[in-house]
Amino acid sequence: MSDIDRDFGKPESYSERQRMNFSDALLSKPFESGDAALDKVFCLGKVSKEGHVWTVSVDSGSPTVALNQKVKEQLALADSPTVADVRARAVYPELSLISGGSFVWLHDHKGERLVCLRRDEAAPVDAGYLTCPAGRSGEPLTQTIVGETNEELIIIKTLRDGQERFKLLGFFRDENTKDKIVQQRLAQVKRIHDNLKQRGRESDAELLLKIRGEDDVEMLQIEGYLDSNPNGEEVVTLVRSREIDRVQNSIVLFDKANNTLEVNQALRVRLPEDAEIQTVIDGEVFGRKIEMFSSLSALTNEKLVPALQNYRNRLLAQDRET
Repeated sequence: MSDIDRDFGKPESYSERQRMNFSDALLSKPFESGDAALDKVFCLGKVSKEGHVWTVSVDSGSPTVALNQKVKEQLALADSPTVADVRARAVYPELSLISGGSFVWLHDHKGERLVCLRRDEAAPVDAGYLTCPAGRSGEPLTQTIVGETNEELIIIKTLRDGQERFKLLGFFRDENTKDKIVQQRLAQVKRIHDNLKQRGRESDAELLLKIRGEDDVEMLQIEGYLDSNPNGEEVVTLVRSREIDRVQNSIVLFDKANNTLEVNQALRVRLPEDAEIQTVIDGEVFGRKIEMFSSLSALTNEKLVPALQNYRNRLLAQDRET
């Protein structure tokens, strides 16, 4: 019996090396802030569908995937393919990349808007296209969706008793993760503030100084803001035939060209009457441009990543049917 077979069901027993090399070990104990492999090593799985339910199956010893060749060499991941390898089905053709994210609609007195980001012109895939918060999964998909939704810095302004106050929106699923996410968000604000200063974006950097502590983060439980969709799908993740995760009410696309299962949830966040959107800032150091759209029809002439194109097409088709 291998070490990883013996340790199955005991995530605290997995070594860092096991988690770097095997998707089943990584899903049992994902990397956290400070780990060398965070956002560099991801999971792979076999994807199937029956009815409205998609299944991601991760078998014993299924390899992880490295972001690129440089990461593969740095972390000595001899048996792990790169993202480019998996996209091209050059190795492990039965396995696919898994991605999670969200379509976030914000509603204030000015109306409702969908938060989008413009990909860099130098991006290796879909350069210059519009996307929404999303990323490859190195943990159960329900966690990936929360993490990616929290990537963008959504700042709202309230006016109460004649006083302006600024807050950062944060999203969570489980109460026991709430405090941890608040601290992650505050650390992110500090990191992006410093990056904005370096880029010369003084006004945005100054605004982030108003997010100083826990009371400046408004936490929202994702399930309370899910956009109900009668055609919503489910995605079940099985590790060695055991269910470890289930995403409900999701919009799913299998992107054949990139060999990627794209799993998103749509959120509609209605702000209090005395609140409005102040700004949205890219929460990563890329400094991507944020663009907001009042309707999916407004995206007609835009270049969209496949998951966003799929979302737009589905909802517009539903509107025509009704």
